[in-house]
Formats: sequence, structure tokens, C-alpha cells
Amino acid sequence: GTLILIMAEKLFVYGSLQSPAVLKVLLGRVPRRRRAILNDYSRFRVPGRTYPGINEERGSCVDGSLLSDLTVSETVLLDAFEGGEEYVKRKVEVFEEEYRDERVVADAYVFRNEVTAREDWSLEEFERFHLEPFLKMCEEFVKEEGQKTRDELRWAKGQENSTGGDGE
Repeated sequence: GTLILIMAEKLFVYGSLQSPAVLKVLLGRVPRRRRAILNDYSRFRVPGRTYPGINEERGSCVDGSLLSDLTVSETVLLDAFEGGEEYVKRKVEVFEEEYRDERVVADAYVFRNEVTAREDWSLEEFERFHLEPFLKMCEEFVKEEGQKTRDELRWAKGQENSTGGDGE
């Protein structure tokens, strides 16, 4: 059969998902990335964690990357990875660094809670000190999630194929 890749929404990432190594482990590839800026938000280290969150803050801005060629299944995986209690997915407007005046609507994972004690977060520091254990955690996640996703895909395929005939 023909493999159809349906491209999902664009995703603005500002933390560990900017790291090519993290993307490679999670998705098996590094999607197309372009530098982008998100205005009226600020980034901070999530207390007690090695990764950051963002909250709305007028006048501030967050630099990050725009991932533009994610497939639907990759988006589902990243949603599961960033999902749970800590983040909510929200539509935001970002500016691509090359085209300052061009606004792009993208999804971003926004931290759910207000954080008062703001500690800066840097990708360079994250990659230098925390990348190895983080990648191990990503590998574990992909194993578990991948199994779930593969089971769901098999189930969905089974549904598609059960339009009569003997099936498998």
C-alpha cells in the first residue's frame, strides 16, 4: 500500500525538544527546524527538574525552534511525552528569525502552573550536564509508548481491513 504522511501542525519548541539528540531518540529522525521567537512569554527552569516551561509574560520573549514537518504520529508521541499534569498545548504566534515580520501560528507546550521563583534555563547547559540521563529516559519512554502506538496502529489497520474478506 501507499504510505501517506499527513503533516501535522507546526510546533514551537523551546526546551529539551530543541536538542537534535533528543528528537532523534524520540522520533527516530530530526525534523526540519528553524529558529523562531515567541513574544510575551518567558522561559524558566521547572523547579526540581532539568527541563524548562514557559508562561505568559508581557514584554518578554523566548527563543526556540519551529518544527514544521512533523507527521501526525510524531505529534501524538510528542503530545504524550509532554502531556500529563505539567503542560497544556496552546496555539501561539511565533516569528521565524529569518522572516522577522512573518507570523506563524504554531502549537506550544505551556506550563500549567505559575512559577514565582524564576530560574533561567539554557539549552547549552542542559546538553552539557543533563543530556545523557535525559536521553535514557527518552529511550524508555519510546519503548513503552512505541509499543502502545504500534498496538493502536495494528488495531486501526485491523479495523480498516475488516471490510469483509478473510482478513489476515
